Amino acid sequence: MISPWPHDSRTVEQWLHATLCSWSTADQETRLHGLERMRIDATLDGLDLRRLYLDARDLDLRVEVQPEDSPGTRSEATTEEPEPLMRASGLLREFRLHASPLRLEGAPIDVDLRARDVPIEWAVFAEPLVKNEPASDRMLAPRAAGGRASLDASMRTADIAPLIAEIARPFLAQADIALRSVSLDVRGSGASRLTIRASARVRWKLLTASVSASVKLRVSPDAVVEVRSLKIRSRNPLIAIALLFARTHINDAVGESLDLNAGFSAAGVSGRFHSVSITGGERVVLSARFG
Repeated sequence: MISPWPHDSRTVEQWLHATLCSWSTADQETRLHGLERMRIDATLDGLDLRRLYLDARDLDLRVEVQPEDSPGTRSEATTEEPEPLMRASGLLREFRLHASPLRLEGAPIDVDLRARDVPIEWAVFAEPLVKNEPASDRMLAPRAAGGRASLDASMRTADIAPLIAEIARPFLAQADIALRSVSLDVRGSGASRLTIRASARVRWKLLTASVSASVKLRVSPDAVVEVRSLKIRSRNPLIAIALLFARTHINDAVGESLDLNAGFSAAGVSGRFHSVSITGGERVVLSARFG
């Protein structure tokens, strides 16, 4: 007999909590600890979620990187998703993820994500889709089309470089590269024209080098990111020579653009980003609308 799904508001909250906990404990190369402390408030109305509120304020998240050769890493879902025993459609009428702040590796980030009238799908499977994750025998997922959303996020520029360094160090350590320090400066003007300057000091075996980069970007309101200029330098002679050979690829990047909406269209999503805005300075602030 199939257990009722979604059944009631409490059942949905418990399933979401179990799913978040699995992201902290699953045998994967990268684990995100702390999600299990997120506060969840769901109000179910038949097959519709009248309200889903994820309160991540004052949540402390920590990234753990597992060595590539650790036994049991990369708990994979089945290669082909089986047909569910039960499938039903509903509507997420109001959603909010509020984090003011959320702390990732100690760095505070303000995030306010809202959505309305998003088509959703409930499903129950004969067995969990992911090994060692019992909650994966059920699914709650948005469907490809419909709904409106907004995202407002900000972070102190001074906190971004230490956060990048903290997350990157374990990955680089697997290649015997030690990241000594990272600095970052983001400046922006009207029409989301950003200048990003970054520098890093790394050590690989007996080689120690510093590398600096400067990139100018334009982010259009309809989510097209264009590289206006890109410069990479190093005072280390060996790195400088390597950059000379890479100059063609670096120059090719200038003038390139990435249309985020094109990627969504290719995935069958009918909505589009619009009113996208990014500013730099003491804080990097991102605002975007979708629908």
